Amino acid sequence: MDTSPSLRVLIVEDSGPDAELLVRELERGGYRVAHERVQTASSLQEALARTTWDVIVADYHLPMFSGPAALAVLQATGLDIPFIIVSGTIGEEIAVSALKAGAHDFLVKGRLARLIPAIQREQREVEVRRGRAQAQEALQRSEAQYRSLVDGAVFGIFQATAEGHFVTVNQALVTILGYASADDLLRVGWAPLHDDPEVAAALIRRSHDRALAGEEAIWHRKDGDQIRVRLSGRLIEEPHSHRSLLEVIVEDITEQHRLHEQLRQAQKMEAIGQLAGGVAHDFNNMLTIILGYSGMLTEQIGPDKPIGQDLRDIRAAAERAAALTKQLLAFSRKQVFSLVAVDVTDIVGTVKPMLQRLLGERITITTALADDLVPVMADIAQLEHLLINLSVNARDAMPDGGALVFTTANVTLDAAFVRDHPGAVIGPYAMVSVADTGIGMSPAVQAKIFEPFFTTKESGRGTGLGLAAAYGTVKQLDGYIQVESQLGRGSTFKVYLPKSTRAAETPCVAASVSTQVGNETILLVEDESGVRAFVRIAMQRFGYHVIEAETAEAALILLKEHSAPIHLLLTDIVLPGMDGVELAARVTRERPDTRVLVMSGYARGAGSIGGRLDPAIHLLEKPFTAQDLLTKTRQLLGNHAGAKLVP
Repeated sequence: MDTSPSLRVLIVEDSGPDAELLVRELERGGYRVAHERVQTASSLQEALARTTWDVIVADYHLPMFSGPAALAVLQATGLDIPFIIVSGTIGEEIAVSALKAGAHDFLVKGRLARLIPAIQREQREVEVRRGRAQAQEALQRSEAQYRSLVDGAVFGIFQATAEGHFVTVNQALVTILGYASADDLLRVGWAPLHDDPEVAAALIRRSHDRALAGEEAIWHRKDGDQIRVRLSGRLIEEPHSHRSLLEVIVEDITEQHRLHEQLRQAQKMEAIGQLAGGVAHDFNNMLTIILGYSGMLTEQIGPDKPIGQDLRDIRAAAERAAALTKQLLAFSRKQVFSLVAVDVTDIVGTVKPMLQRLLGERITITTALADDLVPVMADIAQLEHLLINLSVNARDAMPDGGALVFTTANVTLDAAFVRDHPGAVIGPYAMVSVADTGIGMSPAVQAKIFEPFFTTKESGRGTGLGLAAAYGTVKQLDGYIQVESQLGRGSTFKVYLPKSTRAAETPCVAASVSTQVGNETILLVEDESGVRAFVRIAMQRFGYHVIEAETAEAALILLKEHSAPIHLLLTDIVLPGMDGVELAARVTRERPDTRVLVMSGYARGAGSIGGRLDPAIHLLEKPFTAQDLLTKTRQLLGNHAGAKLVP
């Protein structure tokens, strides 16, 4: 097997014998030669395009062509092939000129001893040049990939001097900061972007000691807006100048920080709500006892006795406490609602005359109400209370008088709104807004207005629960409440309530009763012993027969043992074990003629969905008086005069 190195030679020569002489010389040098002879520019171009050549040997003079012309053809292709000129007549001056033009060597015909060394030398040079070109191409490719990576990154990237001047910035950083070009940003520098110059200086100092790992700072965009950024980077040494540079990645976390703060606020409100709801539940039971007994004592003693005034003061204090408890339950979303489909425009029309008297003559109330407002599911009393709370809050923001504007409209909350207002849901809503021309609020105050007991009023004015209760009521109705305010330019509260598929109903007025006495049998289920004792005494005093139980399970046992009719099941909703609504369902299945009245001022989720009772269930809200209890009982059982008051 022939192991001689191969050599592909392109010969530019008009003489066939001279070409054969070159080939034999190469073969004597140990090469396996593959060659082609050309004589014109076109044939040379075709050969170069068709095959890869190791060397080109060209005669200087040809009848229709020349060595320099052949060299020009080769150079036009951009190929790096050793080009050697041979001639029998070439002079030294012409040879030097050819070498300057780009030929790699020049030989004299008849003296080809240098041909083999020249080819070997040029082949080595070609390999060196090709290696260098490949390295340069790889470097350029690497730099292009790096530049593409940096310029295409979603995070901002920059290099800056230790003094805070930008050296390089990528397009993402230019976009984040709102500049037109990298040159504009380079002229600004890193340090002036910081909201606090001391923070910038501290970051630069820390970067000298250690790498920046997730450091946060407030920066200013070109338009003046503030953004929160997270900085991660290190201090490097520039290879050529050996100066220190900061190399930093910038992440815009403004939106992330906003969402985190909203989540933290929601979690805080939820925790406060759980505490407030638990306190209000227990307090409601105690207030039921206080209001119940003080009311019965007042009726027994009579208004003309000195002690009667004391009892009325006790009752008044308990009623104020009950109002606070109701607000706590509203904030904590633990109210029990009796929901109906209503038109918010009608509700605004109902409360407007009362608000005009409540707010005083210095407040002008105007309305812009939609006639075709979509119905919403709401508790009418709670919705009225919500509007009153917002109106009273507006009045307090207008100490010198002003204007209060109610607006209702149909709106559709879209994805953009939901993204900016966590808690909202896409869909059709009825919107009611309450706008005032008062003193307005700062962003810091707006961030806290829905927290319970937060107030900007002087001591002794307000409880700090009005807006908290409004917030809880709206949330419990699956709605969303939004505030827009500027100092000196008033405030606007917007409430969005989801559209109901049911048509709005006209509120019905409960039928009056002519007497509170009766002789029916009542099954009383209440786990709080004090409340149970008060209800039993009140019912028995007015002629009712009362069977009592502490739990739903105990009530079901009594029901089996008691064969006589049970006219009314009077049960608390929140019970240990089985809840009151489930108990009511069991009782009515077994005894369809038994009426049901549930007692509660607190929705723990048992027996209701988010505190929403089935409209068919009748509710007696805690705390209540004996008169409330007996009136509601008589309404359910019907009027009659067949019973006598038990002394």
